[in-house]
Amino acid sequence: MCALDQFCCIGEWDRVCARKARENCHNVCQCAAFGNFDAPASIDLRDAAQFLNCFSGETATPIAPACACADYDDDGDADLGDFAVFVTVLGTP
Repeated sequence: MCALDQFCCIGEWDRVCARKARENCHNVCQCAAFGNFDAPASIDLRDAAQFLNCFSGETATPIAPACACADYDDDGDADLGDFAVFVTVLGTP
C-alpha cells in the first residue's frame, strides 16, 4: 500500500486506503472463507479471537487489510451485521 498511496502508511487509515488495499493487494486476507483467519480449515475460537480484535463497529474508520476476513458485507468495517454472520459459521469445517 505504501507504494500505491503514501498517506495510507504515514497518515490515518481511511476508506480510500481500505478500498485500494482490497483492489490492489492480493493475499492480504489469508482466509479461504469469511471468518477463517488461520490455516486450519475449521472456523474456531482462534478465529473468533481474531474477529473480535478486528471488530470496529458501524461508525468506525475502515478496517485494516488484515481484518478483511471479518467484513462479510464488504462495507469497510467489522460490525454487528458481520458478527451475526460470523456466529453462524463458527465451528464449521
